Amino acid sequence: MALPTPTCLIFDNDGTLVDSELVQHSAMADELKLLGIDSQPEVLSERFRGWKLDQQLRTIEAESGVAIDDGLVGQFRIRLAQYLEAQLLPIANMESSLTRLPQTKCVASNAPVEKIELCLRVTGLSGFFDDRLYSAYDIERWKPEPDLFLHAASDLGYEPAQCVVIEDSAVGVKAAEAAGMRAVLYNPFSLPIPVASTTIEISDMIDLPDAVASL
Repeated sequence: MALPTPTCLIFDNDGTLVDSELVQHSAMADELKLLGIDSQPEVLSERFRGWKLDQQLRTIEAESGVAIDDGLVGQFRIRLAQYLEAQLLPIANMESSLTRLPQTKCVASNAPVEKIELCLRVTGLSGFFDDRLYSAYDIERWKPEPDLFLHAASDLGYEPAQCVVIEDSAVGVKAAEAAGMRAVLYNPFSLPIPVASTTIEISDMIDLPDAVASL
């Protein structure tokens, strides 16, 4: 039986709508350096793409043997906001593709809603989503669990089969699959990310409208 035409698009934020992964991990690397932990933003970005912040820090703490207290999280968020304000750009061709997609659009991210709002404001993408912003912190359930996507769909009045998730990470795609939703994986660097046969992979956001139409 054919699946229904997608009528709701659920976007991840970091690395999907906005080019924030390297900016974010540059801020993290600079904070970790103050603790004597040497790390490279590029390595952090590839390894922890899509991860919950606490999981990232606990992993780094365990591997480095250096204690990371709650104070670093607050300082990191301050530094990150400064870096995002100064450096953040939308993903290439994102605005053009959003304009061509008539479906209801929302954002569902593992990040706090304040960060989502900041990213969309700085990049000029806020108008595509209005108040349809969903944060894992609001329901205390993080990807790769499916709850955030299911919550967003339910709140907007859509069934999972009507939704397509647009993601850039393995944890995001896993969450979409667990939610019973189709997915488009944005993978510009051809990273080895396992996906289901129902997931379409693209390397340029200019191809997003065609990918959604083909699902």
